[in-house]
Amino acid sequence: MATAPMPTLFNGNENENPQNFLCEVERYIQVTRITDEVTKVTLFGMFISAGLQADIWWNALTVAQLTSWTTIKVAFQVQWPAIVVAAKSTLDYQKELLTLRLKEDDVGERITVAGVSTWLHLHYHGHLQKLVQDAGVANALVFIHQVHEVLLRIIQDLTSPAPATWTVFLDEIKDANIDVIQDKA
Repeated sequence: MATAPMPTLFNGNENENPQNFLCEVERYIQVTRITDEVTKVTLFGMFISAGLQADIWWNALTVAQLTSWTTIKVAFQVQWPAIVVAAKSTLDYQKELLTLRLKEDDVGERITVAGVSTWLHLHYHGHLQKLVQDAGVANALVFIHQVHEVLLRIIQDLTSPAPATWTVFLDEIKDANIDVIQDKA
C-alpha cells in the first residue's frame, strides 16, 4: 500500500477551503487504494474535527447520506459549496500588462525564481509573455508600442522601436545580451 500525507482535520470554519480538504481526502483514498465504500466513509469521518461546526454537520447526517463516498461528497459540497474564484478579466490583464515595469536598479541583476537562477530581464520577459497571452492581445500591435514606450532605456536600446509582432518584441527582450545590459547599467 502506498503512503500519502494524512489530510488535515476539517473544522468547518470560514477560513478553511473545503474543496482543498475534500481533495486531500480523495487523494489519500486514491493513493492508499481504498476501494471499500464503508472504509471511505469511516475514514472521512475521522478527519472531521470533534466538537466544531463540521462535527455538528457530520453527526446530523442521515443513514442514507452515510451509505457511500458519493453521497458524503454531495452532502459535504451542499454544506460547504465551492468558493467561486474571482478570475481576472481580460481588462485586468491588459491593465497589468500596461503597468508592468522593470526597476532601473535591478537591470542586469541575477534573481532566483522558484529555486532557479535567472536574469531579471528574462523573468520580466516570461511575465510579459504570459500577460500578452492572458490579456488576449497577441494580435493587438498597439499594445507593443505602449509597452515599448515604458521600457527602461537600456532595454529600449536593445529592441526595435516598432517590432512587427509580439513574438519579435518578446524575442528581442529575451535575446538581449546580458553583457551589454550590465555594461549600460
